[in-house]
Amino acid sequence: MTPQEKQAVSLVQQWHTALNIGDVASLVALLDTRVQLVGPRGTAEGVHLVKEWVERAKVKLLPQRYFALGDTVLIEEVGEWYTPGAESGTESQVVFTVFSVHNGSIVSIQRHPDLETAQAASGVAFIPEVHPE
Repeated sequence: MTPQEKQAVSLVQQWHTALNIGDVASLVALLDTRVQLVGPRGTAEGVHLVKEWVERAKVKLLPQRYFALGDTVLIEEVGEWYTPGAESGTESQVVFTVFSVHNGSIVSIQRHPDLETAQAASGVAFIPEVHPE
């Protein structure tokens, strides 16, 4: 990995750590104030939406594989979140999330159902798999 990729992957790993332990303040500190969110419900902007989503869904994202190119980090991960009315109270599925990093902050988070869609949405023809330390 290049130094730029190592820095981007490290930032995304810090974000996941904060998310998975419920440290919303640390998670938000890693985001650009105008972070763009892209998911199955459309596109939105702003840190306040990330905070609301984390608090409402009680989500955990467990990275399985990392891909990185420059300031773009794509992660295959198992997502687990609270779903009212679900038999166990939680649901889980494999998702592919693309993070864009700029000037030491996460500026975009895009959730996709598969690797091909995530790579296409990243705007990069191919993002190689990497193995962070």
